[in-house]
Amino acid sequence: MPASATTPPPSAAWPATSPTSRKLGRRCGRSERRCGVSLDFATRRSALSRRMVEIVSYADWHFAGVEALWEAVFQHDPPWNRAAVAIPAKLLVQPELFIVAETSGHVVGTIMAGYDGHRGWLYSVAVRPDHQRQGAGSRMLAEAERRLARAGCTKINLQVRTTNDGAAAFYRRHGYLEEQRVSMGKRLAGACPTQV
Repeated sequence: MPASATTPPPSAAWPATSPTSRKLGRRCGRSERRCGVSLDFATRRSALSRRMVEIVSYADWHFAGVEALWEAVFQHDPPWNRAAVAIPAKLLVQPELFIVAETSGHVVGTIMAGYDGHRGWLYSVAVRPDHQRQGAGSRMLAEAERRLARAGCTKINLQVRTTNDGAAAFYRRHGYLEEQRVSMGKRLAGACPTQV
């Protein structure tokens, strides 16, 4: 059984009925915010999920989870970006730069990175909507940056759709700046399948 599928130790959980939460609950009553402590379910769930999310390299058994994630968050991507096409291609080139966030054996995020010896690139950065704003994206990004730096990369580029304000804000929070460039591309005939 892979380490990522193991159950976290009991100390990693913060049960709703822990002695600490009961004590604070009695002291603070219903207005827990006055005491600077929030014991609501969402806070406990968020703290617990941060501890339980693992950042790992992609493995074959992640495929179905990655495919489901990408279908959910990249609904309008072209066929050549689908998991059945993109993953086998990535595994041929720098597979160690394909990073997955998982919790209890379930894929909750991905990031693909690449390095050509001059610049690093980030692609397919995705976090399941119910795990967003809980640190998984930030942790995957930090890991991708570490791996690229280890390879000798000194600058990372990425592209964000102009309509994706949330993603742009996420990258700005992590030190990425907009550059005055025009993104251009050319699909080479026969190089990429148009159907899966």
